[in-house]
Amino acid sequence: MIDLINQNVKHRNGQIFVIEKQDDKYLTLSNGKKFDYTIMFSSNAFVLMDDDLQKKVVMDIENILKEKDEKAKAIKAKEELEKEWRKVKDLLDCKSIGSDVSYDFGTDLAMQTEFVYKKQYGGKALTIYENGIKHLYFNPVKKHFFDLQQILFAQDCTKEGYSVWMLPYSTLNGKSNGSWANFIEIEKQEIIQYTFVKDVYIHKQNEKRLVFVKQKNGNYVFLGVYFLKEKVENYFDGKCVAKEIYGLVSENYPE
Repeated sequence: MIDLINQNVKHRNGQIFVIEKQDDKYLTLSNGKKFDYTIMFSSNAFVLMDDDLQKKVVMDIENILKEKDEKAKAIKAKEELEKEWRKVKDLLDCKSIGSDVSYDFGTDLAMQTEFVYKKQYGGKALTIYENGIKHLYFNPVKKHFFDLQQILFAQDCTKEGYSVWMLPYSTLNGKSNGSWANFIEIEKQEIIQYTFVKDVYIHKQNEKRLVFVKQKNGNYVFLGVYFLKEKVENYFDGKCVAKEIYGLVSENYPE
């Protein structure tokens, strides 16, 4: 606060007073009344008779209000981050309930050569990929990535160069293997992945991938073609290697 002792101020009604006292936040006028420094000037209830000093006070108050706003935003952001971490921690600890988002099975690819949005395609990742090889020209060299105890992800699997991503653990079945926490946000058309292990893959911005997610009943559901639209490294103050947000591009494949 700028030193304003003995300065004259004019009220909006025309009365002039002398500032007799001031502390960290308040000014006391010659009429014995106490006013909040930022409010009395920012509301234009009072103006200093000294024009140059008035300009300095206006700038000072703008800085005070800006700093106050930034602190409020920082507190809110911290609270939101803590709330987000609790949600992720619950999934990592497998405390989520899970749900089924699909009750319909997809048509055999031999009859309908496309994966259809929110259709079930069985409980085995390898079988799904093998059907993709047979009917949709998936890269057979990448087949082993979808066998038991494998990562269930590979790049450049389709004829367009898309990746294939199968998620055995997510909010759909309420499970996590501790290395990843996957949140399926169907209404927002997003998938959010929190990674807690070093990833050997380089995920380029706009990288597209076909996504199959295992739901509560144990079957994989096709949720469409997604692209990487945002990545934040060292999330949760470094507890998380990266947070990645994927957005829906197309519900069916081929698009």
